[in-house]
Amino acid sequence: MKKAIFKNIILFLGIVATGLFFNSCDSDDDNKEFAFSNVKITKVFLEKADDASKPDREVTFARQGQLIRLEGEGFSGVKKVYVNGYSCYFNPVFVTNTSMLVRVNKDTPVFDAPDDVRNTIRVTGDNVNFYT
Repeated sequence: MKKAIFKNIILFLGIVATGLFFNSCDSDDDNKEFAFSNVKITKVFLEKADDASKPDREVTFARQGQLIRLEGEGFSGVKKVYVNGYSCYFNPVFVTNTSMLVRVNKDTPVFDAPDDVRNTIRVTGDNVNFYT
């Protein structure tokens, strides 16, 4: 008798867990456009993560391999960042709505970048392409 009750409890908990699993999958299509409606990059800082004695400084250029911090608003939900048209790495853990850290790729073109993307940072997501 106890085994039958135990089996029924396990079966019931399994059904509840399965139902919760399928209910948790919800599409956020309604919020995607809102998340990118006000994307702005206001400043770019050179991040000195390896030397805490030197403060971050605002820059107008970055070299290959450097870590930069983008400051602005609307970065939540960013999928890709391009510098001079080349995809650069960023860790989504270090992205907030107002700032994000981006590592300029060592293969990013500097002199060979096409004129339409030279000296640009492009932030993309599901519903946006933003250039600065």
